[in-house]
Amino acid sequence: NIPQKTITLPDNSIITLNKSSSIKYKNKFLIDRKILLKGEAFFNVQKNEKPFTIITDYGKIKVLGTSFNVRSRPDGFEIGVNEGIVEVSNKESSFTIKQGQMIITNNKIVKENQIIDKLYKDYPDWLNNKLYFNNTSILKVCGELERTFKIKIKFLTSSAKKLKVTGIIETKNINTVLSSLSLLTKHQFKLEGEICTII
Repeated sequence: NIPQKTITLPDNSIITLNKSSSIKYKNKFLIDRKILLKGEAFFNVQKNEKPFTIITDYGKIKVLGTSFNVRSRPDGFEIGVNEGIVEVSNKESSFTIKQGQMIITNNKIVKENQIIDKLYKDYPDWLNNKLYFNNTSILKVCGELERTFKIKIKFLTSSAKKLKVTGIIETKNINTVLSSLSLLTKHQFKLEGEICTII
């Protein structure tokens, strides 16, 4: 289970894409250093006088040279800065996020007051075959598992959909993940073929 694909851009910046993620850029990339991101990726951007711009559904991220993670999916937005400073801008505002800071939000509008000082060791987790959850909705957890392992998750009861998960789970193997989730949620996870049922 290799969750990522590494791409070296024409300016020698390196992007590691998570599963179900894609980037687009023009042939003239070296002139404007702009890319379009759908999904999640870790960026290691080469320093250059030309800004490096990432366009997402939640706004633009601009950097000169740094390493950081961006997640832009329909269920939410996340950015965490491992090194350097990034600038986030959208229709509402423009602000910077520094090393060790992050934003995790389900809001369509990303704002400066959402910044938290909370980068944990081995961030981002997916690059290190881990999933990190902090009072995370089981629906979001299941979305990540469905993408990572190409499975479908079904709930037998509507009460199971209200579960919250806190913990760090190793993702090298689906059975280990499901037994960890069983311990954390006190519910059974039954995998048959590509269908997982939460009991």
